[in-house]
Amino acid sequence: MRLAAERCRELIVVNTATRSGHPDGLLAIESESTTMVLSGTHGLNWLPTGPQVVERMLRWMGFVDTRLLWWTKDTGDGTGRLEIVAFKQPGLL
Repeated sequence: MRLAAERCRELIVVNTATRSGHPDGLLAIESESTTMVLSGTHGLNWLPTGPQVVERMLRWMGFVDTRLLWWTKDTGDGTGRLEIVAFKQPGLL
């Protein structure tokens, strides 16, 4: 996400899986395939437990305004999904 944020001038849209069953604000570690396309690095991936941690990461990367568009907390398999938009310039949201 940091690589995409560095190339962004105004707006970023983050749509990501989340880990259910934990308090919002954490990153949950998971193992993942090392050979499948779009897999995590070295067999690991990190899932946010909700929008708080994603918003904090975006602010750290220079985005001043964020808005949660939607969050499905649990899709039935221990994961959820959320979408957040963020702007680097104040007042555009």
